[in-house]
Amino acid sequence: MPSADALDAYAGALGPLLLANATDAARAQLDGLHAPVQRWRARMADEEWRRLFVLVMGGRQPREGNLAFSYFVQAMGPQAAGRRLIYAENLRTPEDALALLATIVVDRRVGTAFFDDDTRMERDLLADAAQEHLLHVFGRLGND
Repeated sequence: MPSADALDAYAGALGPLLLANATDAARAQLDGLHAPVQRWRARMADEEWRRLFVLVMGGRQPREGNLAFSYFVQAMGPQAAGRRLIYAENLRTPEDALALLATIVVDRRVGTAFFDDDTRMERDLLADAAQEHLLHVFGRLGND
């Protein structure tokens, strides 16, 4: 078994090579994503693009800087993040993604129709009343 010092030296020498490989991989993935998205975008009217939803499917709790999400932030603009560009945790199939998208679209329509707030259904319906009552129950209402 190698010593801790030998293992650290090996890892330290390998680190720059891994980062160089990661740079090549990121460029290849981004180039591979950009070309078809641009072809697709060219066939869309501006209004269609402004209404486009993109769900980036990935594991729980996305890592900061997720490549696909970052690409679409640049392509769609930062204002799309969380609105039309959504990181979809733990979805594995296109059917799962479509079901989530349908829920989001319906919830936003319901929020607008009932509460004049398209994001109102993205939190628990009881959340606002519960928060106010919890402040009262714990004696924090009106306190900072």
